Order: sequence, then C-alpha cells, then structure tokens
Amino acid sequence: MIKNFIQNFNISTTSLTSFATPPNTSYLSTSITNNINIDTKNDNIDNSDERSILTESLASKDKIVLNVGVPTIDQAIGLIPISAAELEDEVEYFKIPTYPPSQYSSSTLSPNQLSLRHKMIASEIDSFIETLTSTLLTISSQFKREIFFKRNFQIYFEINFHNNDRITDFNIFPNVPSTLKQQLQKEFDAFSVLGYAILDKFGEDIGRYMISNVQGCTWDCNKTKDVGWGGVHEIYKVKIGVENSFEHEDVVGHCCLANIGNESGIGSP
Repeated sequence: MIKNFIQNFNISTTSLTSFATPPNTSYLSTSITNNINIDTKNDNIDNSDERSILTESLASKDKIVLNVGVPTIDQAIGLIPISAAELEDEVEYFKIPTYPPSQYSSSTLSPNQLSLRHKMIASEIDSFIETLTSTLLTISSQFKREIFFKRNFQIYFEINFHNNDRITDFNIFPNVPSTLKQQLQKEFDAFSVLGYAILDKFGEDIGRYMISNVQGCTWDCNKTKDVGWGGVHEIYKVKIGVENSFEHEDVVGHCCLANIGNESGIGSP
C-alpha cells in the first residue's frame, strides 16, 4: 500500500526526508548579531549582557526540535488501514528481514531442545523434590518398630521458606536425634535462596506430584506474612508427612510372599 501510494503520485523517496529535516536557521544568528551591533553603536552602551544572551541562544539553537508535522509512531498507528496480505507485500518490497515464530512449547520440546534457563529450573525442581522424598524416607527409617506394630502411624516434618533467602522452623515429628535433624536441615540449606521461588511458581504442582507418587503422602503448603525487625516479608510454610497405615493383604501383595499364594495350604493368620 505504501509502495502503491508512492508510485501513483510519483513521489520521490528522497524528498520524503525533507519533512523531517529542520529548517536552516543560520540566518537567524546573522540577523540577531547585526541588530545587536547596530543598537550598541547607536546607543553607545555596555553590550556584555546582550552578547551573553546571543551566545546562549546560538549555543542552544542546535538543541531546538521543530514540529514540522511528521507524526510519531504512536500517532501514525491506525492512520493507514492495511491488511495482512498488504503488509506481507510491503515487507517483501522493502526487503525487511523476518524471522519464523518461536517454536517453543513446554509440551512439545524434548529435554535436549530446552534452553539453559529451562534446564536449570527443571534441575532445581527435581533436586527439591528429591530432597523432600529422601527426607521422608530417612525419617521413616527411624521408626521401623512403630511402622510394624502401630496400625496407624504418622510422621511429618515442617519447614518455612522465606522470601529473604532464609529457612527457619525445621521440625520433625516424632522427634529424631539432634544430629540427624541437623543433617537433614543442611540438605535444605541448598534451597535457602530458591526455595521460596520454587514454591511460589510450582508449589501446587509439587504437592500433586508428592501425593501421587509417595503412597500416603500428605502435603500442606501455605503462604503467609511475617512482621519482624526487618519489616514485613512473605513465607511459605510447608508441612509434609506420610500416614503409615496398611492392610495385611496389601503388604503380602507387594512382596515376595505374593508368589506363594495358597499353594502351601497354610492359611494366613
């Protein structure tokens, strides 16, 4: 469309630049100088103030931007209606380089096609979930007797992730030896900087994953605000545990005893 407009009216493309060219103002400085010289000769007065004004005027004249009627980009938008086909024609005519649309899609890209940023974030999430899972397993291993003999037995731990790169209130129930607690807390220290951000962006997804993949897992993650000496800051309070309830048949069906069945003729208790 722009091309057709130029061709139909025989407008030279070089002349278009004249619309944005500031007019020659050199004659202004000559006229001002002559007038001041004449005045000072006739009146025989101190012309230092006038020459100071003239110097400032000449020094700033190059900074003056005159509005010669050329619209800005924002003003020009919508002035010339154009279709998609016409736009493509103009792009081709003026040889404007174009690039294909991004092919990125989290559901279509394979792991080796992800950018470094996506790989780093994905790796941090995997490491965070692995730490949650391994902590549950380590705590559970401390209560083997209770798991065997108590029909309904629950373990859980709590931890707070602050938006100012801190981790606080790491507690385990039932209690475990202090050395083990310190060891487990150190595992989470690696997430003091990113823990809050991970939960803020992916907390619900992580909760669904833990519940779906860790049998009996319970997940509770709440965002709260805390007022302290450093002002108001936000916290994610996480409580994650395992309800270790089981049925006899479920256990038998998931171990080597499942291969025996009733072939031996010995009834189960």
